[in-house]
Amino acid sequence: MVNEKCQYVVLDTWLLAKASTFPKDSMESDEVSKAAELLFRILHKCHRIVLDEEGEMLTEYERHKSEFIRRWLIQIRMYTDKVMFRSRTPLKIRKPLHINDVKFIEVTVKSPHKTLITGDSDLLKIKENEEIKRLGIKIMDVDEALQKL
Repeated sequence: MVNEKCQYVVLDTWLLAKASTFPKDSMESDEVSKAAELLFRILHKCHRIVLDEEGEMLTEYERHKSEFIRRWLIQIRMYTDKVMFRSRTPLKIRKPLHINDVKFIEVTVKSPHKTLITGDSDLLKIKENEEIKRLGIKIMDVDEALQKL
């Protein structure tokens, strides 16, 4: 059952990259379909995305030049209420993160629902990190997000 409650979510670049991938096999095809479905739901339902005021996340998103992602980014920015900007909050998370992943956590902590959606294994590994829990951050994979959004 899909929850119709509107959510503000931070999207890791993994999601956009996956949705723009040409699948190599049926397992990857399923992942690609789910990622695209989630982006579609965010665009066409009441959900919203949260980006950093510094613009680093959008720059990273724009590196994925598939026609689908290009059009999705154009459409989501056309709706002024679909995108919220938040400044990053520098954090010291004990478990080391890839430098490119830090910005997503730093924005998630300032977003209204503190929800990050990803398929990145490094980010999913810190889901149960005590610091992440203390900050109230929810890290969801695509399957979990599809169930809740």
